[in-house]
Amino acid sequence: PRCRGSPTRPPLPPACRPQLLVLLKLDEELRATQPQLLALAAQLQAGKGLTVVGSVIPGDLPQDQPRARDAERV
Repeated sequence: PRCRGSPTRPPLPPACRPQLLVLLKLDEELRATQPQLLALAAQLQAGKGLTVVGSVIPGDLPQDQPRARDAERV
C-alpha cells in the first residue's frame, strides 16, 4: 500500500521497500524442493527490500529438535 500511489497522493518510490515471505518445502535432506522460488523472489525484489524465507517442519519439537536446528542452517 505505501509503495503505490493513490488518487490523492503520488507514489513514493524512494521509501518503497518491498517485503516478501517465501515458504519453501524441504525434502528429506533439508534441501528446497523448488529453489526457483528464491530466484523469483530475488527478481521481484530487484536488489531492494526484504525477503523472509521459512519452512514448516512437521513433527514433535522435543523429538525432532536436532532436525529443526539442521534446517535453520540451510
